[in-house]
Amino acid sequence: RSKRLWLDGFQKLSSVLTMKELSDLQEVMHGKELFIRTDIYEILLQDEDDI
Repeated sequence: RSKRLWLDGFQKLSSVLTMKELSDLQEVMHGKELFIRTDIYEILLQDEDDI
């Protein structure tokens, strides 16, 4: 769920932040070792579970 929250957060922020600001935020996350990589298959399986 935490992965989904991060990705959902980026989606929500994209309506108020510029791409540069989102990129800067991602760099800060990377610097703090908060990575947003995930396997697409894992996301698809989670989506099926939600149905």
